[in-house]
Amino acid sequence: YGVGLPLHSTQYEESACLQVALSARVADHVRDAKAGAAGVHIDKLGSATGIPGPKLARALRILATDHIFCEGWLWC
Repeated sequence: YGVGLPLHSTQYEESACLQVALSARVADHVRDAKAGAAGVHIDKLGSATGIPGPKLARALRILATDHIFCEGWLWC
């Protein structure tokens, strides 16, 4: 029981954050920015998606822990 509980306790947050990223088309905005390895600043993504940067950053940070997105060029 103890090993599976931490894994299952975050599944709701991950799926909710994935839904935010998909509905805001974050990956499309990153691709369209053609930023390469430098990435796109969260404020630019926020204005492109209509989601405030700090709120979007929290969602993407959760997805970055599962390697769906990456935060900063050092970890990509």
